[in-house]
Amino acid sequence: MAQAVDDEVQAMLMSESPHSRMVGGTEYSWCKAVSGGTGTTALAAMFKSDAVSPIFLQTALDKLQVTHPRLRSRLIWIHGRPALSVSPIPISKLQVLPADEFISSSAQELGILDEENSHVESDEDNDNDNRGAWLKLVERELNINSQWKEQSHSLEPQPMIALTLYVGVSSAGDCDSRPFSCSLLVLRLHTAICDRASAATIFTELMQILGKLRANDDFTVKGEFQDEVHTLGEKQGHSEEEPITSLVAIEDAIPKGQADKPFWAHGLDILGYSLGSRRHATLPFQNVEQSERHSEIICKKLGPEDTQKLLKECKAQGTSRLGAVTAAVLKATAILKELGARSEHHAVVTLLDCRHRLEPAVSKSAVGFYHSALLNTHLVQGEEVQFWELARRCSEAVENAVKRRKHFTDMGDVGLLMCQAIQMPQLTPWGSLRTSTLVVFEETVEDDDGARDMRQSVGLIDYVGCSSVHGVGPSIAVFDTIRQGALHCTCVYPSPLHSRSQMNRLLGIMKSILVNMT
Repeated sequence: MAQAVDDEVQAMLMSESPHSRMVGGTEYSWCKAVSGGTGTTALAAMFKSDAVSPIFLQTALDKLQVTHPRLRSRLIWIHGRPALSVSPIPISKLQVLPADEFISSSAQELGILDEENSHVESDEDNDNDNRGAWLKLVERELNINSQWKEQSHSLEPQPMIALTLYVGVSSAGDCDSRPFSCSLLVLRLHTAICDRASAATIFTELMQILGKLRANDDFTVKGEFQDEVHTLGEKQGHSEEEPITSLVAIEDAIPKGQADKPFWAHGLDILGYSLGSRRHATLPFQNVEQSERHSEIICKKLGPEDTQKLLKECKAQGTSRLGAVTAAVLKATAILKELGARSEHHAVVTLLDCRHRLEPAVSKSAVGFYHSALLNTHLVQGEEVQFWELARRCSEAVENAVKRRKHFTDMGDVGLLMCQAIQMPQLTPWGSLRTSTLVVFEETVEDDDGARDMRQSVGLIDYVGCSSVHGVGPSIAVFDTIRQGALHCTCVYPSPLHSRSQMNRLLGIMKSILVNMT
């Protein structure tokens, strides 16, 4: 009987849209994790208030939804298994909210109004209450996930994206820091449909569409966009840029033979990961007992000159930005913990964009989740650790794992361990759900001159993109970008498991290491 129901629902999904399907293994892991607090992605852009209008934004967001079917995905549950039901037309509408009503209330809800947590810490060059105010709104969005709770069976579709415009956000604008009113656009997405590369695509295309609308500020252009939305909607969102084959689950696009691993090898690897995790050290926990956790943000930035010196030195030392950032966090951890002559093993998860590694290759602009996770363990030998040696080891560990195809062969094993940690928190240190010290990305997101000019033309002041981690996950996740030649690190951590002062000190040490090693 259940099989007949499943077949009927599958037929219903396909009849609604060719992009509708049951989720893949990696997507399933995110569906399990998101309700616990890990897997909510926030993409936020702060504009001058007179630069954009809700009408322009809704038009641009409608076009994005039509171009990318995953943005029209809705989550349903079929006998405990999640599926993506894709609407043939845009489904998410922009909600406009006054910022003042949420900045103080969200701070109280997240517990960040005490003396220690009086504002959101950011880089010293930009550390002020105004910047903190808009980041508090981003934190609020990161911690909203109630609509994506796991269900035993529910055919009531839940949109995988929510769109909010906060108006009346205060920001320091010109050289004398006089405040003026801004608007903050936040796209909140389920990570199962949006990895980091997808977020970059969404943001870039959003700026391009807004630029066209702003350059032709009349109803004719808006009408043309709306006509295009309706026409594409009738075609169920299919476009040459994003063919149906690019929307399969990542597991279904792995090149033949590259994910092959004997059954016994899977068992040994899972056992190895499990036993290995018992020797992994952690950052000191500040509050393990409090079950209500949330994700918080700290931003750190290297200036353009320091960034270019760092990248040049990485090349000279035979390593990469990935290796340097990873080593800096691990060395900062050793200093924070005052290891002295002692040594510790720390787990690091590196996320790789596999689009170009799939068969057929998935378009770089395809929106979905096509990242794979590599779990490596690194020995940190107290404060005496040699930074560049550690950076090379971190970089080479990722390179060697890719050569051994572990980003494909271990994909299911890592997902299984993630789900096991969710179901049995006692398997993690102090029931903290921490599975690693750090999460980093293989590639950074870098601006080009054209992108910078476009963003200035639409009145963009600042932006940030990151995901929540207070469920299962690391002690800290680093989302780095290079903007105007400067390295920006948006760092997310679980609070109150870790305190803001603790993490700000750790990241301050990390920044100092990166600057002083050049």
